[in-house]
Amino acid sequence: TVRQVASGGAITTICSPADTDPNFQPTGICFDIASSRLCITDAGNDCVWSVPVSAGVVSPPFVTVVPFGTIVDPQAICSDPANGTLYVVSASQNTVWKIVDSTATEIISLAIQGTTVLSSPSGICYDDTNLYIADTGNHCVRQAPVSGPITAASIAVIAGNLGTPGFGGDRGPATSTAALLDSPQSVFVHQNQVYIADTGNNCIRQILRY
Repeated sequence: TVRQVASGGAITTICSPADTDPNFQPTGICFDIASSRLCITDAGNDCVWSVPVSAGVVSPPFVTVVPFGTIVDPQAICSDPANGTLYVVSASQNTVWKIVDSTATEIISLAIQGTTVLSSPSGICYDDTNLYIADTGNHCVRQAPVSGPITAASIAVIAGNLGTPGFGGDRGPATSTAALLDSPQSVFVHQNQVYIADTGNNCIRQILRY
């Protein structure tokens, strides 16, 4: 179920299995300001849904953004506010998908980079220049540019020690061997600061960047 909390504090169910499918399992959500719609990743149906929003009011019907099964096990979604481009992470495909006009294209995957870069990614966000990915199975956070081809070398680790779970490194460099994360599942960037849901450590971590 997806629920909405209005500015006055009232909560309302806006999307449930009855609206879409009995297998509906929402895992991520974002607002596409360019198209005035909510976009929802549904791992149960291997799809992405969208629904129009006008003046804060959600207006069904819900429609699929790409065909069922194109993106398997989608876990998170974000949008480019300038043009409505969507970015989705698939945990089981170890892939980042780019969706433009209902066409999904792999931009980080075994097929594109020639190697499996990600491991069960479950979070993603966008800051006008880069994508930030919670690379859950690799216990780190990645950064990748959105302009030009994304190569394996350009997908940088910006927090955590690749492949090593743990907790440590507070107040030190985020990329030092001592800076450990454990199964991070979400990431968000605001005013050039990076916030990480460090799930295995039951805490929120911040990367201070000035």
